Amino acid sequence: GTPPAAVITFGAPRASVDGSLGDLLLACGVAVLIYARHRDPVPYLPGVGWRHPAPVITLPAVPGDHWLDHSIAHDCASVAQMELEIAE
Repeated sequence: GTPPAAVITFGAPRASVDGSLGDLLLACGVAVLIYARHRDPVPYLPGVGWRHPAPVITLPAVPGDHWLDHSIAHDCASVAQMELEIAE
């Protein structure tokens, strides 16, 4: 089949035990954007040996409890703000 143009994640856990997932996506020409908030613990799970298929783009922390950094509503607001900044 046809690969997607991009894979975009928000606060997703690490998905690969080696670099093969990133290599596969790169070989297929798939752009990978991985967003995570500064204090969100989920993107750093599981621990040692696991990795993301691309570098993580860090978004600013949300004031208050660190679990608010894992809120999709806050992620959507950040993306909307980035779109406004790009349009200007």
